[in-house]
Amino acid sequence: MKNKKQPIALVIGSSSGIGRATLTYLAEKNFLVIGISRNILEMQKIQDMLEKKGQACYYYSCDITDTNVLLSTFESIHKRFKKIDLFVFSAGIMPLSLLRDGKIEEWNNMINTNLTAFLHSINFVLPIFRKYNHGHFFSISSTASEKICNGAGVYAATKSAMNCIMKHLNFEEKDTQIKFTTISPGTVNTNLYKSISEIKFRNEAFQRERNEGIEPIDIAKIIFFLYQQTKNTVVSELKITPVNQGL
Repeated sequence: MKNKKQPIALVIGSSSGIGRATLTYLAEKNFLVIGISRNILEMQKIQDMLEKKGQACYYYSCDITDTNVLLSTFESIHKRFKKIDLFVFSAGIMPLSLLRDGKIEEWNNMINTNLTAFLHSINFVLPIFRKYNHGHFFSISSTASEKICNGAGVYAATKSAMNCIMKHLNFEEKDTQIKFTTISPGTVNTNLYKSISEIKFRNEAFQRERNEGIEPIDIAKIIFFLYQQTKNTVVSELKITPVNQGL
């Protein structure tokens, strides 16, 4: 049951990786957490685990690349919970490939997941934030957005676009108490490599994630720390990498 003073966090991409770590960590910090993911089985496991600890968790099964389903999901969440205090967009796929290979279907799916769903998320939560003049929006980007990575041309473009949009949000809402933070991780130990169809790139990404990657919980802790800052301060951009990755 929701406590009236209990903050509410909504995490998109909550069944694995950074999203999962953030959802469970915020639940431990007394947030009522809401997860959106297409992986129903994993979300059920997470909900069961949290509820055994007395922590409130709700989840919605949703393919975020299906606009109608996503908008319907947002409508259901708004009708039930009304207010959102913290929003994390951590959904993302990274099907690396060379541009000359013309993986049009993969590009479209990546753009719909990483960018179009991101825009729909802003369109959903911003009016809620503005109504209460309160809220913190976290976008999980990537250091790939600012450097050349083999096979990451389209992936980097989606993350660069997200970063640009976040800067405009910070500017447009500067006269409110709404906060926007872009977190750009380097290599993270997640399952992001599984979205890569090219064997060479998939194997390379797997080795990087397992041998060099920071843990998703490290980013979850940073999100909570930044949310706790005073109402008149915001860290608008933050980069976090493994110590051996450099820039």
